[in-house]
Amino acid sequence: MFYLKNSLNRVMSSILVAGIGFAVFLYGASPASAQTLGAAQSFAVLGGTAVGANGSGGHINGDVGIAPAAGSFITGIPANATVTPPFVNQGNNAVAIAARAATLTLYNALFGMGGATVILPGLNGQTHGPGIYSSGAVTLTSGTPLTLSGAGQYIFKVDSITTDVGSSVNLVGVDPCMVFWQVNTIAALNGTTFPGNIVAGTGIHLVTAGSSLLGRALVEAGGDVTMNGGTVGGCSVPEQGVSPFLAVPTLSRTGPLPNGTVGTPMTDTKTLSGGLGSAAPTGTIIFTLFSDASCTNLVFTSSAVTVTGNGPFTSPPFTPTVPGTFHWIATYSGDANNASTATACGDTTETVIVSGSVIPPGAAAGIPTLSGWGLMTLIVLIGLVGVASIHRLTRI
Repeated sequence: MFYLKNSLNRVMSSILVAGIGFAVFLYGASPASAQTLGAAQSFAVLGGTAVGANGSGGHINGDVGIAPAAGSFITGIPANATVTPPFVNQGNNAVAIAARAATLTLYNALFGMGGATVILPGLNGQTHGPGIYSSGAVTLTSGTPLTLSGAGQYIFKVDSITTDVGSSVNLVGVDPCMVFWQVNTIAALNGTTFPGNIVAGTGIHLVTAGSSLLGRALVEAGGDVTMNGGTVGGCSVPEQGVSPFLAVPTLSRTGPLPNGTVGTPMTDTKTLSGGLGSAAPTGTIIFTLFSDASCTNLVFTSSAVTVTGNGPFTSPPFTPTVPGTFHWIATYSGDANNASTATACGDTTETVIVSGSVIPPGAAAGIPTLSGWGLMTLIVLIGLVGVASIHRLTRI
């Protein structure tokens, strides 16, 4: 019996240890959407088999690297394309090898992202906001541009990219460093100024003179990068595109706020959603209140409300002293995994109509006020006290 009990104890202990180890593994595994550029941060160009610049007049704003091929496979740089100091060529050295590993991690993280919206392969005329998109062999021809609108993170997962001379991308409030293209095979840019960081499987080719990439050209170990004039880079300095997988949360309400009355405290509640669930959103939300439709006359700024994940958050109360139409705005600070965001001025769900009479200044501060009859009574009492005092003096 004693032996059986000890055996059972050992089995249970083994199961417990294994369970804890598995939980630690799950907890410690970094989700794909929390990856960063890491050692590839400073690179504008990273090739696997070859990196070359043809023609003349090219500019590269970032490090140029190649790995695992030797440094001799970087050709035409700086002869045909200058590298902006302090950036340099990194030919299969420790820096380039570390960037190679980071690029593989980045490519796999992008490739494995779920929840993408499928879009048509012909990009002309399309308009997209921040989010994750997927398609096949995408093309961009001359004519109506592709439009990206709104600050935040853009991720496109496609088989290949081909752009034509005269094609363009229209950016509306978009940082090109926060646009990412995961390309299974080749990206071929022909006379286009193209935004974003391209992470490709077999090649990135700036085919014709005048082709430029406002971002990074990073390819897998078996791919190459070639350029003919133009510019590559602009996202290789610190704080630019450091975290390529910021979730794009929203602040919203399911219905309009109730109207209020003068003298009655009112609050605003916003629901933060879309934040990175595997790393609960942190930061703060600041609630502000304006008394005009253009949101320029600020009447209240709340203290910072701490964010502890997705969910509803409520402002501290504000007590109106005058009637009118008031407009709430909430601003989320963002964090390392989540982009900042704010609600718009004039949102109908955030508008409150306050009715009632103006509260006298003293009343708003808790100082009692007198009605007309109360004031008259006070005057009569003061008069009686005065008469009594005079009468007393005359008797003395």
